[in-house]
Amino acid sequence: MTTFGRPLAMGSATRMLGGAALLLGAGAIVQLLATASDRRAYPPPGQLVDIGGYRLHLHAQGPVGSFPTVILEGGAGLGSVSWGWVQPRIAQTTRVVAYDRAGIGWSDPGPAPRDGEHIATELHAALAVAGINPPYVLVGHSFGGLYVRIFADRYPDEVAGMVLVDSTHPDQTLRSPHEGQAIATTERTMRVFDGLARVGVLRLANPAALFMNGLPPLQDAQLRAYAADGFARAAQAEMSVIQERTFPQARRARPLGAKPLIVLSAGQTLAQDPVFVDLHRELAALSTNGVHRVVDGASHGAMVLEAQYADASADAIEDIVHLVRDAQALSMH
Repeated sequence: MTTFGRPLAMGSATRMLGGAALLLGAGAIVQLLATASDRRAYPPPGQLVDIGGYRLHLHAQGPVGSFPTVILEGGAGLGSVSWGWVQPRIAQTTRVVAYDRAGIGWSDPGPAPRDGEHIATELHAALAVAGINPPYVLVGHSFGGLYVRIFADRYPDEVAGMVLVDSTHPDQTLRSPHEGQAIATTERTMRVFDGLARVGVLRLANPAALFMNGLPPLQDAQLRAYAADGFARAAQAEMSVIQERTFPQARRARPLGAKPLIVLSAGQTLAQDPVFVDLHRELAALSTNGVHRVVDGASHGAMVLEAQYADASADAIEDIVHLVRDAQALSMH
């Protein structure tokens, strides 16, 4: 019995492995077909701009030639569609551009490393190619807050003001054990999500349905489509270099002088980790014309994804636009 039992067990294991391989292969094929279908169903709403062998997607709304131009920078793995509530409202006031970083949404994958300086340089190149001229009001949500600070440091003469929406702070992992653990855990989760996406599993349990609810119907459908494909890959690539590259780059960024700045804190962020009270106040102090506002009841994602709290973000952007316009008017007299 022992003699026959071993080959039987090995044969059973082989069949199980073969079946698993078939399932994974079938899942990968389904994923490819579904991704192609999504791309037909949801074509890019903006323009694809070549910046040297790969393209970034820029979606501009609002009156051409208006002043200043607002640039919207999303959080980790989130691109232009995450501004589905905010962008149309700002477009009633001025030109506003939401875009997708490399590997997110409709943008092509970009070269490594996906750190803040590379991301800021790519955005600057895309804006130049597209003919979207400064001055800019930069708006960064979450990780996007790091990227707009680095952009402002690299191109200070092109930046007129800034809004940081529940922004990441470059020292938060040094000053809060919880934050260090959270980023490490999220990066590992994104690695798992990327593997699951490649074999179609995220189409059965899409993380957008769990963590990224609240957008208008079209943007919600677009977000779910790309969340089932490459968003985790792009988010993990950014997170993998945040400690060693992006945080130090943001720490080196110079203050904003007197350029108007509003820093928004989500009420739930402050409740979950009180260190952000001090961190966000420090961000507001980057400008001598900086203000810190708390949006009671809002979660981190709700600041852009849910209409009620996205209005607070839009209010802050409009306030900075008006301050920039008032300063320009004063300088002309």
